[in-house]
Amino acid sequence: MNTSIKRSALSLAALAMFIATPVITPAFAAPAWIQTIPLAQNSDATSVAVSPNGKQVYVTNGGLDMVSVIAVATGAVITTIPVGDYPTSVAFAPNGKFAYVANLNSDTVSVISVAPATVTTTLNFPEDSAPRSVAVSPNGKQVYVANIGNKSVTVISAKTYTETSRIVLGPNSLPRSVAFSPNGKKAYVANYGDSGDSTVSVISVDSATVVSTILFPDESEPTSVEFSPNGKLAYVTLRGTDPASVSVIDVASSQITNSIPLLNEIAPLDVAFSPNGKTAYVANNGSRTLSVITVASARVTSTIPFLANQTPSGVAFSPNGKLVFAPIPSSLLVLK
Repeated sequence: MNTSIKRSALSLAALAMFIATPVITPAFAAPAWIQTIPLAQNSDATSVAVSPNGKQVYVTNGGLDMVSVIAVATGAVITTIPVGDYPTSVAFAPNGKFAYVANLNSDTVSVISVAPATVTTTLNFPEDSAPRSVAVSPNGKQVYVANIGNKSVTVISAKTYTETSRIVLGPNSLPRSVAFSPNGKKAYVANYGDSGDSTVSVISVDSATVVSTILFPDESEPTSVEFSPNGKLAYVTLRGTDPASVSVIDVASSQITNSIPLLNEIAPLDVAFSPNGKTAYVANNGSRTLSVITVASARVTSTIPFLANQTPSGVAFSPNGKLVFAPIPSSLLVLK
């Protein structure tokens, strides 16, 4: 897979600039952002992660091949860390000492030592693996990397930085997002298919194998997956349904139990649960909004509209649940 194909298939932020913005009608008054933190011009922010202690936010900048490190207390970019070509995902280790960055176009994963903020190791993957998403197990022992190029998940030992196994997904799978269940027993991989197939691969962490596959309608295009804090539910954003939607999966049975329509929204790219599990936020790249879902009622209860050029590519909560972070092309929005 060459660079131009990767960028055209995956950089939805650029595509969304050409999509007409629908009229947004919030269900009721929604939270507003309290701060806009400028990133470097042409940074093309692609993902966001908050450190476990809540003191720092990491934003991957695909356009400049770097990670911006932001101090939450001051709202200032305190440093930038050069990584590989077109970083698309970042995840912290549970102890907060390291962060891992998937670099799509250089077939690498950068291992960042948080203090000081430097890349200490670069993990090289086979050519055209195209690592798209990275997640760290709750016990901190394993790093899962979803590779969109060779349709697999690479399992990395966080102790030795060596590949311990490679989990092959379906022949038509294009894995875009990977997440661990809170108990660390399962990992879910959201796949949108190159032949219309749309699935979530359910991986047993103990055996490092796909134990089941959750099927979605063709062309529904799962873009992200996240577990609720209690581990009972998983939310999967679907950008190809009409309207765009969030599927609710019962983790115990691996069955889809509900669908939450994202009315008037376009291209949902990311979803995050609040730490208390009562709400979930969805970053809608194409319609430049955040949808706020009340988990108990499984419906969108408010919509947070952004400005015309503010296309969110991700969303993350602070550990205390008081702040929400949403990266847009050249800034980070902070909401309360």
